[in-house]
Amino acid sequence: MSRYILRLQRLLNALSAWASLALAIPAAAGDVTLAWDASPSPAAAGYTIHYGPTSGNYIQSVDAGNQLSYTVSGLAPGVYYFTVSAYDASRTLASPYSNEAHAVVGAKAQMVSPTAGSVLTPPAATFQWDAGIGVDEYWFWLGTRAGGTDLYNSSLGTSLSTTVNGLPASASGFYATLFSRFGQRWEKAESFYAAARSVSFTSPLPGATLSGSSVQFAWAARNVAVQAWWLYLGSQAGAKNYYDSGSLPASTQSAAVSGIPTDGSTVYARLWYRVSDAWKYEDYTYHAFLKSPVLPAIVAPPAGQTLSGSTVTFTWAPNDISVESWWLYVGTGRGQSNLLDSRELPKTQLSYAVPGLPTTGAPVFVRLWYRASGAWSYRDYQYPRPEIITPAPGTQLQSSSAVFNWTAHGFAGAGWWFYVGTTPGGREIHDSGRLPVGTTSDTVNGLPLNGQPLYARLWYLPAAGGAWLYDDFQFTAFSPSAPAMVTPTPGTKLAGPTATFAWNDDSGTTQAWWLHIGTSLGAYNILNSGSIPSATTSRDVSGLPVLSQPIYVRLWYLRTGIWAFTDFVYTGAGPSLQLPVPGTVLSNTGGSITFQWDPSSTAVTSWWLYVGTTSGAADIHDSGRLTADTHTRTVNGVGVGKTVYVRLWFLVNGAWQFLDFPFAVLN
Repeated sequence: MSRYILRLQRLLNALSAWASLALAIPAAAGDVTLAWDASPSPAAAGYTIHYGPTSGNYIQSVDAGNQLSYTVSGLAPGVYYFTVSAYDASRTLASPYSNEAHAVVGAKAQMVSPTAGSVLTPPAATFQWDAGIGVDEYWFWLGTRAGGTDLYNSSLGTSLSTTVNGLPASASGFYATLFSRFGQRWEKAESFYAAARSVSFTSPLPGATLSGSSVQFAWAARNVAVQAWWLYLGSQAGAKNYYDSGSLPASTQSAAVSGIPTDGSTVYARLWYRVSDAWKYEDYTYHAFLKSPVLPAIVAPPAGQTLSGSTVTFTWAPNDISVESWWLYVGTGRGQSNLLDSRELPKTQLSYAVPGLPTTGAPVFVRLWYRASGAWSYRDYQYPRPEIITPAPGTQLQSSSAVFNWTAHGFAGAGWWFYVGTTPGGREIHDSGRLPVGTTSDTVNGLPLNGQPLYARLWYLPAAGGAWLYDDFQFTAFSPSAPAMVTPTPGTKLAGPTATFAWNDDSGTTQAWWLHIGTSLGAYNILNSGSIPSATTSRDVSGLPVLSQPIYVRLWYLRTGIWAFTDFVYTGAGPSLQLPVPGTVLSNTGGSITFQWDPSSTAVTSWWLYVGTTSGAADIHDSGRLTADTHTRTVNGVGVGKTVYVRLWFLVNGAWQFLDFPFAVLN
């Protein structure tokens, strides 16, 4: 956790302040908490936090009200620069900015290659990950069980890859844990990989966090002749107190499981399989979904409604929280208790009759305090409280323009003000200015079209005078369908070193394109197209690798001034070994194996085959140079009970290249 202290300059106009601003990044990614001293000016009614991605460029703002601390939430990873200003009760005067401080919102690194769930082929594998944001150090584990380190355990410093040797052919699966360090705090990303000869889950992948209390599990066998299946789920290894499938036929490779706990606990899965009439099993673990508890709440009268008279009975419920005692404030301002301070109430008391409430239409504020595990927390309510009715809060908007409608719910107001931004209290998308009494709608244009969260703040001024009040509402920006690559078909093998990539645009809103092609996710070491006009939806690309390796295509698209992207993966047009299947365990060879390879459309002019007892060796077989039309080779004297290594050389454009394939040979 980093902490920054900022001393504000004295402000030399009607609003002055002398304060220190502290910023800290807590463990929760995307949140930055700020705190400051109160302004000594009697005209200061509240504070605005301003921030942006570069120094002095404050493109977003958040109204903190008259609080002296505030948490800016939902920040995407990156560097942010913050400052604070004060404003008066009419919101017409504002102080100059304070001094500036910055904070980094980090993002942990994620595995790029191999793809999670793919098969690792012994004896070695190279792991690659992205840099994340703000990461100081990487640490990598690899084991044959969840969280295991029996195969690898080392700090990698700032390196973005490592190669692990000695992968056992007998393993049933591999578990990778990638740690990212932010100062003194570590975050981890977990990945599971299958073995060439194994049974394992394909969805969800082992080690994943489950999506809820009902989950569809799917599994597969790789080079194992399974006769039947049986699935247990439980609270400990081998337990079946959550689920017992009974015996399942070999053709059944999925099961819908319900009743899984949602408390964040470890869920143990045992996948039984029958081979040669004998039952065997593999154990895997998952993280149960952690359901957010329902907090205590006032259930009557409904929040936001007009109160029925000068005496009202408020009723509440503890919901999912084990409440030890209660406390009720009622006042004419948020958090005030000038109308009622109930003092501490027993946990069994779930209602209170409050007399002396105003009947003038002025807002009444209720704060329900509750003590749980020795700590006090509260929830705030307002009666009446204006609210947005269309679009319905929490829903997705339908275009780049929207008409927001609200109802006063009997609130007697003297004015309105409406913000829309990308953070709570932000107004970089829309700031209505003061709206007259009787206004109940506002049209907002220029809304983003990228599916991101949007925040609306509805300000209202009580008719009886006083400070501006507000309520926040959240929406989701409209997201037209992302463009799709039409040709070549994603996931397929390319036809050669040149290809035409063509894509569609069903949205009709794209302003420009940009194409990156590289040998790792997000890389552009093969192609960086530069900006492409919106009317152009294809690109001829040459110089594609001829090796049979992953090729990553990132299609960027610009909509409403915001760049977004979609990723696609292909395989290079290089040759591949068809038989035997790479990574399989060979049996009954009789000391002889026939290898067959596929040239695809790569312009191969010669081949060469090595078979040896170590990687790259030819001590078992050296074919010598083979003609371009030779695609099979029988190798004798392979032997039994060993691991053999096959290196397939191929000559393209005068340059020799090779691919390696290891095999285990049984007795």
